[in-house]
Amino acid sequence: MTEALRYLTEKDVVAALTIPRAIDALQRMLVAQAKEGARNVPKALATWGDGSSMHALGSVRPGPGGYAGFKTWVHTKAGGGSLFSLFDADTGLLRAVIEARALGMLRTAAISGVATRALAPEGATRAALIGTGPQAVTQLAALAAVRPLQRVRIHSPTPEKRRAFVEAVAGKYAFAIEESPTLEHALDGAEIVTLITRAVEPFVDAAGLADCRHLNAVGAILPAKAEFSQDVFERADRVVVDDLENARRGSRE
Repeated sequence: MTEALRYLTEKDVVAALTIPRAIDALQRMLVAQAKEGARNVPKALATWGDGSSMHALGSVRPGPGGYAGFKTWVHTKAGGGSLFSLFDADTGLLRAVIEARALGMLRTAAISGVATRALAPEGATRAALIGTGPQAVTQLAALAAVRPLQRVRIHSPTPEKRRAFVEAVAGKYAFAIEESPTLEHALDGAEIVTLITRAVEPFVDAAGLADCRHLNAVGAILPAKAEFSQDVFERADRVVVDDLENARRGSRE
């Protein structure tokens, strides 16, 4: 008998997958990829109008019990949507269709968690989170999952949005969460910095990261966008991406 096709809603995804589980799962797959036990399909991308875009990417883990999948999504100023199609890698049968907004946010946060756990100083306790959109919520959770934080400063250009963000998340963590009125205040003393914005021009340079020991640059996923200046590379001891080809194609950084 053919296994029934599953449809998972956003609510199903959130109920099944936590940030720590997502971080551990992604790390296992990155190790598998390094050992040629998994591979990615490079992203296909098209843009139009005033910032609208469509994306498709995929990955496969061959072998017994393996899966292949594609995530497709469209983003416009009026909104967007995303789906993940999961196939059996042995039989090619479609096993699940998954609403992928929450899944994508968890995956994006998980790569920051993997990177921070592997690369940031183990005793780092001070962080800055730049950006207060929906993705910032899971980015903060990922940082909290992998480092013993004592203070996180939050900054975005709009005072009302950053204030609302701080009020929404402050009671969920034992460490201090502070609203920063300026970018400079947020970066001052921050050992870990996460950028999760839709900036179209670089707004962070090497001088601003004088105290930083680990940078998660997450927001710029289109060739038209950038968050940090090129002199940041000159300060870096190591530059790491989850997929080299996609990183080169996906951002002018």
